Order: sequence, then structure tokens, then C-alpha cells
Amino acid sequence: MNKTLKDMLIGVSLGDAHIGKTGLNKAFISFEQSNKKSEYLNYLYQLTKEGGFPLMEDGIKEYSREDSRFNSINKSLYFSTQSLVELKPLSDFFF
Repeated sequence: MNKTLKDMLIGVSLGDAHIGKTGLNKAFISFEQSNKKSEYLNYLYQLTKEGGFPLMEDGIKEYSREDSRFNSINKSLYFSTQSLVELKPLSDFFF
């Protein structure tokens, strides 16, 4: 993993990304943004893909959820990496 990709993964993990452990030696990262920030999410997608991390086959997906506090529907975009041994040290760093 190159320094730029590692720095990006740490930065987004401190913000909007989610790291999850799968089993004893693998982890994945999922990225989520409001659909209003689609350019940013596409940028993260390209960095991750070009960095050599296998992504889930379905690519960037959209979903909606209701926010009852404001009686509104929020739409988000997200994607995830596959579970990888290479991401385990990063997950250990945060857990």
C-alpha cells in the first residue's frame, strides 16, 4: 500500500468511513457520503480502485433513509472494499 493511499484511508477512517473486521485476519472499509457529495465519493472510489484494493462488485450504490426528526428522506452513496488481509493492521490501529 503506497503512502498516499494509506494516508487517505486513515483520514477517511477518522471521518466518514467505517472499518469492520471480518474474522481474525481480514478487514474491510466502507465509504459513505451524501449524494450531494458524489464527486468526492467518486474521487475516493477511484483512489481506492487505482490503489489496487478489490472493491465489492456492485460498485457505488445509493440508498435512502428517513429522518423522522426533520420529516425528510436522506439519500447517500456508498461503496466497500472486499475483506482483505492488507487492511487488518489499519483496523487494529483504530480498535
